[in-house]
Amino acid sequence: MFYGRFEHNIDKKGRMTVPSNYREQTIGDLVCVTKGLDGNLMAYSKDKFDIIADSINGQSITDPLLRSMRREILGGSAELTYDTVGRILIPTHLRKFAGIEEKVVIIGVGDSFEIWAPERLDAEENANDDPKANAERWAMFNINTRGNWVSGERSHLPTPPGTLQRNNSISGSLKPEALPGLHRRSWWSF
Repeated sequence: MFYGRFEHNIDKKGRMTVPSNYREQTIGDLVCVTKGLDGNLMAYSKDKFDIIADSINGQSITDPLLRSMRREILGGSAELTYDTVGRILIPTHLRKFAGIEEKVVIIGVGDSFEIWAPERLDAEENANDDPKANAERWAMFNINTRGNWVSGERSHLPTPPGTLQRNNSISGSLKPEALPGLHRRSWWSF
């Protein structure tokens, strides 16, 4: 899993050093980078990105929103290899999309990591800086550290509220309008 926050410079050619513990988690010195949902970039190991691609490709091509998503996520992606010092060359179209110029902030978010222009990340964090709204959002997810154990084995957990289902419905009671104060920018609407 990818955790933590790192600040790095990006050179004039668009090369960025990936933290060594992140490189160790990608298979075959390859990382897949694509457009993020918040004006950032998202980076996945190849095996994880293939799961996303399979999921997207399993959707109907007749829906214009899904076609747009396919173009943005898959068409906008790049399979990048590490050079000898652990850098990746972020293509111009992705740097332009994310507003990346001289510096980046890399944030591990579990099964992927995000690459941000510092100014955009500051704006995103400031827009979501309401402690009361954040506490309400955390409470909706019912996150705990104990898990859900039954007779020594992990039981099957239901789909978490707010998970986007294959039929594009949102499971449970979590709806976008139930996220008070959440600032959301996206290139498509749900």
